[in-house]
Amino acid sequence: MSEIICLEESHADLSLRQIMDDSAPRSGRATFAWLVGASQVLGLTSVVLTGVWMGHYRGGFAWDGSAQEFNLHPLCMVLGLVFLHGDAILVYRVFRNEAKRNVKMLHGIIHLLALIISIIEGVLANILGILLMCFGVLLGYLIAREEYRRPPNPEEESLSVHFKTLTEGGSPTTP
Repeated sequence: MSEIICLEESHADLSLRQIMDDSAPRSGRATFAWLVGASQVLGLTSVVLTGVWMGHYRGGFAWDGSAQEFNLHPLCMVLGLVFLHGDAILVYRVFRNEAKRNVKMLHGIIHLLALIISIIEGVLANILGILLMCFGVLLGYLIAREEYRRPPNPEEESLSVHFKTLTEGGSPTTP
């Protein structure tokens, strides 16, 4: 008896899964295919336009420390963080009827490509990051110096005492 119930439950799960997979009407699937195609066309268009913008109108690409080295940054950002990550997300939806292992492998490969592009871009960002960090340390040093500190303002000190009193549950006294 329990085997019959178990078979009926598994048959119910199987039919529920078929209903869920087939629940989208044919027109919805066709619309989805057109939307995926449109997203790929728009994604590739954005990558190409960014490449043309940086390559032609901003002076080209370089890896020699010149100003053209920055032109790789927008191209890598659009290619890696927008297009490839979007494709990696779409893999699970587009190939939902394929073997899960193959879909995971494709998902991982696309993310790996995006990571490689991010590392290439990260080298450029690290140079800029080091310069920004040096600027921050210099700014912190200058702000912390005694001659740049202004004298305390009695009105501000009075306000901070009143706010402290209010937050601790008391009532401020008027001077």
